[in-house]
Amino acid sequence: MTAKDIRENQDDYIFRCDFFELKELIDVKPDTGSCYIRSVCEPFDIEMELDLKKAENWLTHFGLYPYTQIHASGQMNYDEIRDVVETVQPKVLIPVHTQHPEVFRNFHDNVILPEKGVAINI
Repeated sequence: MTAKDIRENQDDYIFRCDFFELKELIDVKPDTGSCYIRSVCEPFDIEMELDLKKAENWLTHFGLYPYTQIHASGQMNYDEIRDVVETVQPKVLIPVHTQHPEVFRNFHDNVILPEKGVAINI
């Protein structure tokens, strides 16, 4: 199957592309009224925010903006974590099970970043 096959028979396909494949839309040329479903987490750092803006520019160019956002990672996004911290108002915040523990400093003044093999006394 080629981009030409998809372009000529768009009603027959669901075309999947992630951020790095958006350039494929140049050859597909989505029909007016096509939709884009974004199924990734919301951005949680500046690099991801910039990538989202780039993606939205591509989607706008091809008439796919606004898009539908769905994602079921089982994880909370940046705004949800911030809301929980604001609601709970903990005395100390110790991020676990995260790839970016330093981001939690945006939510709280008293953050302890765990170190492998180092005990944390509470």
